[in-house]
Amino acid sequence: MTKSIPIVTGSDDNYAIGVAGLIASLGRTNPGVDLTVLSLGILEGNKQRLIALGHAYGISVSLIEIDRALVEKLCVKRKHITAATFLRLLIPDLFPEAENLLYLDCDMMVVGSLQPLYDLDLGENLIGAVIEPPVFDLPDGQTPHSEINAGLLLMNIPAWRAQSVAETCLELLSDP
Repeated sequence: MTKSIPIVTGSDDNYAIGVAGLIASLGRTNPGVDLTVLSLGILEGNKQRLIALGHAYGISVSLIEIDRALVEKLCVKRKHITAATFLRLLIPDLFPEAENLLYLDCDMMVVGSLQPLYDLDLGENLIGAVIEPPVFDLPDGQTPHSEINAGLLLMNIPAWRAQSVAETCLELLSDP
């Protein structure tokens, strides 16, 4: 029997509707997964709606309320990046016994089985992620480079903890 896939997302109340879409898409494609929502102030009524929606789709939905002070001190240099963006950095401390966890942005739609992705052997790699194509229409003097899409991460929690990745990122992002 296949183990349930542990999935984590993060949201504030502004994106609760996105979490609902994620839940519905998971229910259609991956019933039985366990979804944990890291909440930065999702209103109680919306929390109950998300849990009920998960139940209707056969998904276990739990919410962990996060102290906003943990992420608000981080330096945000782009308007489209909110404090909720950094919730994924709290995952290793919130799930210390986990092996691999799948992080999905709260506004993602899942269209197929996540089992092959979750079953990937990461070895000592910190993450499994999708590489974004390089941007070629850059201003003069800048060279194209690749980035990962951090909206979908298969996280190797023991490696993150062993290398203090989250702590290092949080420390660097806290330094103006």
